[in-house]
Parts: sequence; structure tokens; C-alpha cells
Amino acid sequence: MILVDNILFMKERFPMVWDAYREIELKQDEYIIEEMPTRLENYPTLCVHRGDRSYYLHSRYDPLREAQTITDNIDANSYDHVIFYGIGLGYHIQAFLNKYPHLSFSIYEPIPKVFETYLSYFDLRNLPQRRLREIVVETSPQDARNFLQRTITQIQKNIIFVDLPSYRNAFPEQYNAFVKLFQEIVSDRRNSLATDLAFEKRWIINSMFNFKTVLETPNILAERTGHFKNQPAILVAAGPSLDYEIENLRQIKKDGSAYIFSVGSAVNSLLSAGIHPDAQCTYDPGANNQNMVFARITKEGITDIPLIFGSSVGFEVLQNYPGNHKLHMITSQDTISSFLLKLDNDMQLDGVMDAPSIAVVTLQLLYKLGFNPIILVGQNLAYSENRHYAKGIEYGKDFNIDTDKTQDLIRVKDVEGHEIYTNSSFNRMRTNMEHFIKQMTGVNVINTTRGGAHIEGTTYQKMDDLISSGVLSRKVVEPEWYKIPPTVYDRDYLYKQFNRLEKDYQQLPALLEQVNRTLEEIRVLKENRNYGQISRSWPKLDQVFNKVKRNTFYKQVIQPMNRVTYNLYFEKLPSVRFEPDQKMKADVITSSLGQAIYESLKDLQILAPVMQILKKDMEDFTK
Repeated sequence: MILVDNILFMKERFPMVWDAYREIELKQDEYIIEEMPTRLENYPTLCVHRGDRSYYLHSRYDPLREAQTITDNIDANSYDHVIFYGIGLGYHIQAFLNKYPHLSFSIYEPIPKVFETYLSYFDLRNLPQRRLREIVVETSPQDARNFLQRTITQIQKNIIFVDLPSYRNAFPEQYNAFVKLFQEIVSDRRNSLATDLAFEKRWIINSMFNFKTVLETPNILAERTGHFKNQPAILVAAGPSLDYEIENLRQIKKDGSAYIFSVGSAVNSLLSAGIHPDAQCTYDPGANNQNMVFARITKEGITDIPLIFGSSVGFEVLQNYPGNHKLHMITSQDTISSFLLKLDNDMQLDGVMDAPSIAVVTLQLLYKLGFNPIILVGQNLAYSENRHYAKGIEYGKDFNIDTDKTQDLIRVKDVEGHEIYTNSSFNRMRTNMEHFIKQMTGVNVINTTRGGAHIEGTTYQKMDDLISSGVLSRKVVEPEWYKIPPTVYDRDYLYKQFNRLEKDYQQLPALLEQVNRTLEEIRVLKENRNYGQISRSWPKLDQVFNKVKRNTFYKQVIQPMNRVTYNLYFEKLPSVRFEPDQKMKADVITSSLGQAIYESLKDLQILAPVMQILKKDMEDFTK
């Protein structure tokens, strides 16, 4: 029987987990869990009966010694938080926490019946309460993902995964799925942070530099959403399989039987074959986008390829692009345009979500424009014949792989069910594309990429068969489809919003300095060990920082430019808000918030000439 104190503990600390557990408590488990005695009195083990096999979750002889052995085989000195997977009766958890008193911890139990037995045996109040972050028992398939995403996001420290080894054999399906999910979410988090760190400032500065071009060009989604209903579009990427389809694409271009949208470096392969796509799409915020993708177009002065650009694209591309026709789409990373712009007819301003690849962004665009089917070409998302890129891309050979060095690569199924190598970046693009395809209704996405990775939600069909089936049998491409007048945005709204932005830009430095001074006062109090006075300083800090958070320029420009640093502070805040140790709380807050404020003040200096340019662009436009 579950201890009454444990029921009260769970209701108070983790009520949602407890309610979810109680809902499935009476449901029949596929496992029979039996408590069994060991040679140590009062230290039982658990036996799991599955079919005709039985598994012991702890030693049948000495569970305490086994727990100590598990602990001794793990070095957690360089970690800050531990995720325990599998409770059993908690012997290893106690041993681990005793050995590493600096660790905070979370507990995840995949088997409700084991959780019930644990609550009947161990008093949860004996866990180190200040170090406990969360206890979760799995009651639905989504629990593991939600728990890991929440924990890995909130715990901005080094996390170690510690499992009860017996779960690997007793519950292999749940264990393997959890470990795979843990690795995936950690990798995604690491890549997301790396991307944010690399581009958080470029996204905003690009958007400010590009704003003049946005005002002078048509918003393709505002002007053409649904316009191409049930017309075929071909999304051409730069994978090696593009080489197989060059002649087919040449004929399709000649016949006008589908719109050809090129993404990334694919345009250079097409140009080498004498094919000019119906549009080139780009969104990459990096400075290298101009040099790697657009160098040939710029050098040769090619002017007849319309450019569809994401509003946060590297500003160098727009400054140097020789083409006469540009069309824009507002990206989710552009907080400037979304704040300043409103359509004259009060329709909602639509845009595209940022993604790991331009192919995924363009897929969103084509879907919103009404194209159907959408045909993928060169979307390998894996290595074909050990190559990364199609022919005609000068730097392509630099990305080829050595067949003897595949230990860091991932094996996935290709379009025909064979195993192929891919890397973590390609794999992330694939899963992201699958995510968006799942949300797209009423559209047929056909993958013609020979030897490419299988993309869930697409159907594989060779381009030759697609052509012979009659899907691309008639002329659909409108000549000069891209000749659209610039989008008419609401000028009064734009003027009002910019005035508000500029006014708050002028006020923000003083507000940030107020926060800085308050943080410095707290630092001095900490050095003087005046902890009582520190506790009375937090309301003042909240007051001055709340003024910053209400500032428009901070919300639209500064915070997005420093999203990693501010997110680090905001994610740490819940864990120290009610921390009684004033020295520890002061250390965490002055360090993390102090760094964010320092970076913000530095960015304000960098942005001074950018704001002057933006202001002049606004004056020219409003005239």
C-alpha cells in the first residue's frame, strides 16, 4: 500500500503527475511485479514477470552493494544535474546522491507498477528536497519527450544520464526509445544553441538592412497565396541525384510544364546545364551565402532569375544581386518587419517559419501558394556515391566523405529501403521536413530523388515515370509571373510603429544602466556578506528590469539579438527565485543577467549607424 505521506508529497509537489498516474493506476499492466526478499533483511528486490521470463531489478543477494557498484562506476564530478531513469526501489539513487551532494536531480519511471511499489516502500521526504527538480511516471507516449525537452531546456548545466542497468533487459523497448530520444533532444538542443549563437545578431541586423528592399518589393504570400492552386512545382536542391534529372528539367523548363524553384547551390548546377529556374529562393543569414551560392550569378550578371528572399537573409545578397525582380517573404526570425508592417486591408501578415534548410522554408512557401503536386529533386539528405553535392558546384568536392571514416555518420533507409549514410545535419533537415509535411493537408509531395533518404509523408517516384504518367503534360508556367507591383503596406501604421520603436531606442540605454547599477549594488552586498540587505534588493531589481522588458526596442531588437544569454537567465530564474541561500542566488543572477545587460549595451553601440540607415529609409519611404 502506498504510504500516506507519499500521496501527500506527490499531491503537493507534482500534482499533475499524480493525477495522471491515478487515472491509469487501476488499468492492467502487462507486467507482474513481485517484491522478493534478499539476504539483507529489510532490503528487498523486485522481480518482473514478463511472459515466461523473470527479471530482477536489484541483486537477489545484496542490493546495497550493487547500488554502490553502480555509483562507483560513474564519475559525475563535472556534472551539475542527473536524470535517473528507472527507480526500482531507489537504492542506486540514494547511493548516488550521497556520493555527489552537489547534484540536482530528476527521476523518470517508465513503469507505473514499479512506481507504485516504490511509493509503498520508500518515504519521498527522505530525498534531498532542495536538489529534487522533478519526478515523472510515464502514463502516455508523449511523457518522455515532454520531460526531456523540459529538463534539457530548463537545466542550463551539464546533465548526466544514469539508468538502473536492469531496465535494459527487463524493459528494452522503453529503455531504448528513451535513450534514443535523450540523444536526439540533446543533439537538437546543442545544434539550436549553436545556430542561435551564430546568427542571433545577423538575423536582426539583416532584417534592418533589408527593410528598404522589403518595402520596395512584393510580398509573395500577400500577393499570391493560393494563386497557383493545383499547379505542379519542382523544388530543386543540390544533392548528387540532381545530376540524373538535368535532361528532364531541361525539357520541363522548355515545355513550361511545371514551375522550377531552385534552392541553395542547386542554381549553379542548373546554370552549368544552361537551365535558368523560374525562381531562386534564399534565406541563409550568413555572409557566406553571397560567396558560396550567388557568386556565379553576380559575376556573370545574370538578371533573368527572379529572387524570392526571406526578409532576414544575409543583406549582402540583396545588395549585390543583379536580377531585376525580387520578391520577399517575412521569416519568423525577422522581428522588425513583423512589428512595423501591416497590410492596408487589415489581413493578417503571413510568413514562413525558420528551418534548418532553405528547402524546408521553400516547401512551406510552395504549399501556401497552392502548388500541388510538389516534386522534390536532388533532396538527398544523405550521401550518394560518397558525394554531398551535385556536379557544377565548385566547392562540392570539399564536402565528400571518406568511406573509411564513417564512424560519425548515421545509417538511414533510402527511398527504396536500402541503408545509406547521412550526417546529423542532413538528418535534422529530414525530420524537420517531415514535421512540416505532416501539417500540410491536401497536397501530394513526390520525392524523385534517386538514392536519397526516405522522407516520411512523401511518395517516391522516378521522374521519368512521373513524366510518362502525364502529371507534367501541359504548359502551366505563366510568362513573367513574377511581375507584381510592390505590396502596399499601411503607411500610417508603419509611421506610428517606427516612432514608437525609435523613442524606446533612445530610452533603453538609461534603463539598462539602471539594471547594471542595481546588479552592482547586489554584488557589493554579497562581497560584504550583507545577505539580509540582498534579500531586500530583489524587488528593486525586478522593478528596474521590468521597465526594460516593457521597452519595445528591447523586445523587438535587443532581446532577439541576445536570445541565448537572456534565455539562459530566464531558464535559471525559476530554480533560484525562492532560493534561501542569498549568496548562491546573487551569484547566479548577477552573473547571468549581468552578462546579458553587458551584451545589450554593447549591441546598442553597434546598432547606432544601423538605426540611422533605417531612419533614413523610413523618411524616404514616408515621403
